[in-house]
Amino acid sequence: MNFPLQIIIKAIESKSQKTVPDLIFQMTLFAEHKNNYSFILPKTDQKGEVVVTKEWIEKEIEKERNLFVMDYSSKLDECKKHIEIKLLNHDEIQKSIIGLNTYKNVLKIKEEYITSLNINSNSLFKSITKNIIPENDNSCIFELQFV
Repeated sequence: MNFPLQIIIKAIESKSQKTVPDLIFQMTLFAEHKNNYSFILPKTDQKGEVVVTKEWIEKEIEKERNLFVMDYSSKLDECKKHIEIKLLNHDEIQKSIIGLNTYKNVLKIKEEYITSLNINSNSLFKSITKNIIPENDNSCIFELQFV
């Protein structure tokens, strides 16, 4: 996969067309070998956006590959072209927090970040999953509409 330099995910409430801050998404990259990669993205900002850079993804993949040597082998350029973006529900967020707490020292995850995940807007919307295919090598913007 030729991952773009950045992907911008913009969350928009369907009826009002207003952007939604503090949403937590999971991004899944589909690996050619062994397991897929799933990452909890930073929360959407006050503009309802989260920016995912190629550099950030490469670092996260490298962390996963180093920590779970037997589970992951694909590099970013070996992943399939489509990406899954999922708006997490409350239970999925809580499970993610447990997982992040388990590996926070090894992965150098700040406690403040983990705690911040408890404050979110996800409960206002149904959990949805969208598949996207980046079409541009520089920057891609995906607007996701929520009910």
